[in-house]
Amino acid sequence: MLDDDIIEVIDDNNNHVRLHILFTFNDDNTNTDYLFLYEEGKEDDVFVKKLSKDDVLLDLSDEEFEMASEVFNAFNNEEDK
Repeated sequence: MLDDDIIEVIDDNNNHVRLHILFTFNDDNTNTDYLFLYEEGKEDDVFVKKLSKDDVLLDLSDEEFEMASEVFNAFNNEEDK
């Protein structure tokens, strides 16, 4: 069983990869959940995916990525305080 802040996905090479969830964000306008993730041992390489209604991790559009970057920067600013 995995912790609440860890998910396991299968990559393009059929390898099981454990991803830590740094934090999540829900856009109220679109009711879309975004997950800020990193692989074990790679805490400095955070990336973001959106979660589909079928619980599939999807890439973001350029507009979504820009919005998510702003959210991530605000998160980092709060962490620095």
